[in-house]
Parts: sequence; C-alpha cells; structure tokens
Amino acid sequence: MFNNKKIAVAVLMATGILASAGASAQSYVGASVGQSKWAVDCSGATSCSDTDTAYKVFGGYNFSQNLAVEATYSSLGTINATVGTISADIKASSFDVAAMFKAPVSKDWVLFAKLGVGAVKGEVDASMGSVSGSTTKNATQAVAGVGAIYNVGQDFGIRADIDTRKVDLVGSSGNVTNVSIGAQVSF
Repeated sequence: MFNNKKIAVAVLMATGILASAGASAQSYVGASVGQSKWAVDCSGATSCSDTDTAYKVFGGYNFSQNLAVEATYSSLGTINATVGTISADIKASSFDVAAMFKAPVSKDWVLFAKLGVGAVKGEVDASMGSVSGSTTKNATQAVAGVGAIYNVGQDFGIRADIDTRKVDLVGSSGNVTNVSIGAQVSF
C-alpha cells in the first residue's frame, strides 16, 4: 500500500508538470532582417565585399518556458570579389532546425541559445570577360546562435539574434555570421 501511495503521488506530480507545460506551450512565427558577415580573405582582390543584407523567416514551438524547437529559412546575402578580369558573386541560403534553450531573466526579457543543423546552399557565379559559369554546393552543417527577446505583449515580441554557420563552396568554405533584428508573434 505504501508503494501505491508513492506511485499515486508521483503520477499526480507528473500530471501537474505536464499540464503546466501544456499551458505554456505556444507556436510562434516571425521574421528578421540584418547583416551577414562572411569570413573571407580579400587580400589580392581589386574589389571585395564581405557583408550584405540578410533576412530570415522562422517558426517554432515552445515546449516550456525554457525549451523550444525552431525551423528557419535564411537568405545570407551575396558578396562579390574581383581579381583582375575575374569577378565572382557568392551567395548562400540555409534551412535550419534547432533546439532553443531559453532563460527568462524578467517578465519581459528572455535570453536564448540555439543549436541545430542546417541544409546550407552555397552558390558561385563567376565570369572572366565573356566566359562565365556557376556552381552550387549543398551541405549539412551545424548552426548555432544566441539572442534576446523583448516581449512587448503576451503574444508579440521584438527579437535580436546572432547566428553562425559554415558555407561550403566548391574548393573552399567559410563561416557566415548573421546579426539581425525582427519580430515574432505567438499563437
């Protein structure tokens, strides 16, 4: 009988925990815009850019106030370089799925870290005079990020993120870091 009481108490406690997790569970969607910074070596280039405008759209599900899963599509922008008569435009995009670990620091502020995996597409369009060509490389890469959410209301928040991932190109690779600000709506 004593063991049955312990089991009954454990079941009641687990039911309460699951019910409170279900009560705080929310789906959310959002978008943000910012700047991508590519880790490229521009030495020897006649002209070279290593930053561009980047944007992302995302959606996720909060399992609790501390844990969520998020899917994101990111356009990481286009950079270009010219060396003599050779010019190249390099762009990348990524579809990511990540676990988000959240730490509410006040009623309105939440800090987060995320870690996941992304399907990253790197594209190069190059030309030398009248000759041109392009190549695309797809790779699965780790994605990591940190950020903060300021909850303006119960269902609306302003969000700032820093994300990084590796982009593979034919013959080389490098990290792209995206700094962005946007908004999210919970429902």
